[in-house]
Amino acid sequence: MSRTKAERLTSRMVKVSSIALCMALFLAAAVTGTLAWLTSNPGAVNNTFTVGSVGVEVEEEWDGATKSNVVVTNTGDIPAYIRAAIVVYFEDDAGNVVGIAPQLGTDYTLSLATDDDPNPSNWLEGADGFYYYKLPVDPDTSTDVLIKSATQLTDGDEYHLVIHVLASAIQSLPANAVEESWGVTIENGVLTPGTGGQG
Repeated sequence: MSRTKAERLTSRMVKVSSIALCMALFLAAAVTGTLAWLTSNPGAVNNTFTVGSVGVEVEEEWDGATKSNVVVTNTGDIPAYIRAAIVVYFEDDAGNVVGIAPQLGTDYTLSLATDDDPNPSNWLEGADGFYYYKLPVDPDTSTDVLIKSATQLTDGDEYHLVIHVLASAIQSLPANAVEESWGVTIENGVLTPGTGGQG
């Protein structure tokens, strides 16, 4: 039984239409899947960056006549290099600085950990008058003792002796920040005071 030309043409059109319909469905599924993939948001990833804080606190023992075992504690949350200045002056009862310079050995004694100590100290005296702790100090950790003891020898009626330790710190990394700020050298994590000193 032979088919007519019209039947064959109709049969081809049905096949072409079926193929076109399948292609259209396939493309629609592909586009929908692609759009779903492109717009899918499984949830944002939040990276929170916080700035490290640097802080120091001077801790000491005081018995009313002698200051002793003075250390500096890193109160920040990152390792830091620490330096300290020892300022000695007379002060009256009102808290005013008296214009007389105290004399070491006459007005007070001062025994530092850097003075001929049989146990090597990590404190080094710089040419700028600061004492530098040569290793970075971890958070919530203290330096070795800087001042072993300090005692007032003279007792003025109108004024008293003050031995004040002023400490500062800079985060240990990057090392060049410490070197540029303090005029020191850091090699393999060990700080060496400069010969001239900066701020």
